Amino acid sequence: MRRTLSPPLLLWFLLLCCFQCEGTATTMTITQSKRKKRRQQKKKLYNVLLLTVDDLRPEFGEVFDFPEVLAPNIDKLGRQPGTTVFHQAFCQMPTCGASRTSVLTGRRPDTTQVLKNNNGCFRDGIGHDHWISLPHAFRNHGYTTAGSGKLFHDGVCDGKHVGEDRDAWTMQPYFHCRCASGWYNGQCENSQFRPKSVYANNVTMEDMCDGEIVQSAQKQLRNVTLGYRLTGQPFFLSVGFRKPHLPHIVPQHYFDSYSSHNVSLPPNPSIPHHFPSDAWNPSWEFRSYDDAHAEAAAAGYNRTTSLSVTETQKHRSAYFAAVTFVDDMIGRVLSKLERLKMMDTTIVALWGDHGWHLGDQNEWGKHTMFTRANRIPLMVRMPGTNTTTMDASSSSHDYVEAIDLYPTLLELAGLPVPPTCR
Repeated sequence: MRRTLSPPLLLWFLLLCCFQCEGTATTMTITQSKRKKRRQQKKKLYNVLLLTVDDLRPEFGEVFDFPEVLAPNIDKLGRQPGTTVFHQAFCQMPTCGASRTSVLTGRRPDTTQVLKNNNGCFRDGIGHDHWISLPHAFRNHGYTTAGSGKLFHDGVCDGKHVGEDRDAWTMQPYFHCRCASGWYNGQCENSQFRPKSVYANNVTMEDMCDGEIVQSAQKQLRNVTLGYRLTGQPFFLSVGFRKPHLPHIVPQHYFDSYSSHNVSLPPNPSIPHHFPSDAWNPSWEFRSYDDAHAEAAAAGYNRTTSLSVTETQKHRSAYFAAVTFVDDMIGRVLSKLERLKMMDTTIVALWGDHGWHLGDQNEWGKHTMFTRANRIPLMVRMPGTNTTTMDASSSSHDYVEAIDLYPTLLELAGLPVPPTCR
C-alpha cells in the first residue's frame, strides 16, 4: 500500500521546496551578475581620432550656419548620430603655441606660461616636469599612440619629427610632411622663399603638405586598426592639418568654387568707436607676404582704413578655398575610418586652435581679443549611439572652452581623468 504525506507534512515539504528554489534563483542571479561584470571588464575601450585644424574660424558649412563656404565632409560628421556641435566654443589664447599647449595639457596659459608660439616647452616651467600631455595620458593607459601633421606647435619640445612630446608616442617616427611650413610648386616656404599669400597651386593634392599628412594618416589608421583587431589594444591617432593657415594656396579646382566678385564682404568691417589704438593688431602676419604688404600700402591700410573691396573679396575667397581644401582632406581620413569599419568603436573630435579675421573689425589674422579670433570650431562624435537613442546630431550653444577637451576625451573613453591645475 503506497504511503502518502499527511496534509501538515505536505505543506512543510512544499515550503521547503519553494525556499530552495528561491535560494537557487538568487544564487544564479548573483552568478549571472558576476559574469556580466567580467564581460563588461573585457569590453574593448574606445579608440580616439583627434582632428586639429590651423586657423579655422567656425564660419563654414551648414552645421556652422555659413553655407557660402563649402565643407561637405565636416557637415557630414556634424550630422552623424552621436555628434555634438559646439557653437560657442572658445580657445584660451588666440595664437597657435599657447592655445595648443593649453588644450594638450588641460591647463590655462597663465599656468603653462606658454604665452606665444616659441617661448618653450610646456615642461620647461618650474614644477612642470611631471605634466602629462593628452596623447601621453592615453599611452599610459595602454593605447597605441600615433600622429601625423601639426598637433603641438613646431619646435617647442623634442622636435617635430618625434611629435614634440617624444614619450607620448608609441609609433615612431611621428610624421611631418617634407616641408612643414608649406610646399608650393616644388619649393619649400622658408627664409629664402616666401610665396605670395594667395595663388592657385599647380601641383596635385598629394604634393601638398596636407596631402602628405592625409596619406600618412591613412596608413597609420590601417596599422592601428590591425593591431586593435588582433590584440584589442585601442589607439589614439592625432591628425593635424595646416590649412587654412596662410598662405592661402591650394589647387585651382578649390578656387573654382568661388568667384571673388561674388564673395560676401565682412559684415562688420570697422573697429568699434573709441577702441583703444594699442588694442588693434595691424595684421603683421598677413602683411609679411609681399603681395599683401603691397596691397595694404596701396590702400593706406591702418586702423581706420580698410583694403579695397576687390582685395578684400580676393583674400576672403582664397581663405574659403583653403577651407574647402582642408575639408576634403578631413573627408579622406574619415572615409578611411569608415572603410575600415571603425566608426562604431572610435571617438572622433574635431577642433580648431583659434579663429581668424577676414576683414572683420578691419583685421586680417588672429592675435586679437575680438570674438572672431577666439571662437573656434569644435565637435565631438561619440560612437555607440543611433537614431533610436539620440537624434542625428545635437547642437550646443552653451559656452565651452577648448581646455576641457583633454578631460572630456579621457572620460568618454572610460579612462580616469588626472587632476590638473586650471
